Amino acid sequence: MQSIEERRIIYYLPLLRTEASIQLSDFKITPFLKDKEYSHLLPVDVFDGTGSLIEFNGFESNDFFTQEIDKKTFIALERLKFSYFFHNPSHVMCIDGYVSSETFECFRCREPSDDPAFEHKVHFSNGMYSFSESLKTYYSSRASLKLQPITPKTGVFDYVDYFNKNTAEESHLTAMRLYNRCWSTYSIHNSIDKPVLARASIEILAKLKFPQDPLKKFIPDFFETAFLKLNQLGNSDATVHRLTELISQNRDSLQNMVTEQINFIKDARHSFAHEGIETEALTNIPFYLVWFPLYWMVLLQADKMTAKDGVRLALFFCLLKIRPEYWQHIDHQPLPNQTKRSHLDAYAYYSRILPKWSETRPEETKIVLSSISKWFSI
Repeated sequence: MQSIEERRIIYYLPLLRTEASIQLSDFKITPFLKDKEYSHLLPVDVFDGTGSLIEFNGFESNDFFTQEIDKKTFIALERLKFSYFFHNPSHVMCIDGYVSSETFECFRCREPSDDPAFEHKVHFSNGMYSFSESLKTYYSSRASLKLQPITPKTGVFDYVDYFNKNTAEESHLTAMRLYNRCWSTYSIHNSIDKPVLARASIEILAKLKFPQDPLKKFIPDFFETAFLKLNQLGNSDATVHRLTELISQNRDSLQNMVTEQINFIKDARHSFAHEGIETEALTNIPFYLVWFPLYWMVLLQADKMTAKDGVRLALFFCLLKIRPEYWQHIDHQPLPNQTKRSHLDAYAYYSRILPKWSETRPEETKIVLSSISKWFSI
């Protein structure tokens, strides 16, 4: 029987569709093409071939399997998910619809073995023992969730390379995985994991920055560094400057809001871990899902921040004037003749387009900026 290393492989993402290759610093996402040499590796009784492949510098689809590339592939997927959700947090009005970590699930499709009994198995564990199931049976169960494919543009992966250096360290990668896990699809009766995972990821990053008393220092430091950086960026960017003016007068109340939301997560985690009490209040944790990548950026990557990062950070502080439980409410219309947006949708949308509009559509930029104070009741 052939060993794994003697068999060719592709890494296939069935729900990620690309019109052209998306090249990142050390890997790329490329459309699966049915007329390529690798096409025979895809099980046609499982997948329809409309998904994408992940390839690396030094590895192309149909190359032989190696443990090194396998590890790099699944680290790259964590970076991919982290970047996507940072840039485009999934919400009720999201153009991509319902998106979760499972949307980025990747399958190893290997060259057929001499012994077909060993082909295309997926491994499971219930905590007591492991077992295997056929890929076809497994993917049929996944497909029953009715997750829709997404067709992302290059821009949604802007932050893949931004966090590249950090993932070389195991602790950074662990924090990223914990965050991505919180974007997983859960049964409504099985969501207690989320505050536990969220709290763990927060503590990991805090301890990286502050070996001593990290949980006392990370929130004040987050605000001190964030506003220092916003003021610096605002010196050369008018949009960042205007947004910073709006939020600076509310800095104390914003810090109180962040502290309150993080305490909710801490209390939910502690009550479950120490008292065995579950709470349904944090079935969804929108504050954490939006804030954590910004926390990472400010805490560990502040020296790399640019004006577009400043716009996103400042708009997040504006968003904090609305309590997270109301972020999905649809009642904002900053420009005439535009569809109304939820608060979270407006945050995500203007975080993406305001840095571009600042240069190409100055009049619309002024209108949006003038409406923000009313929008967030600042």
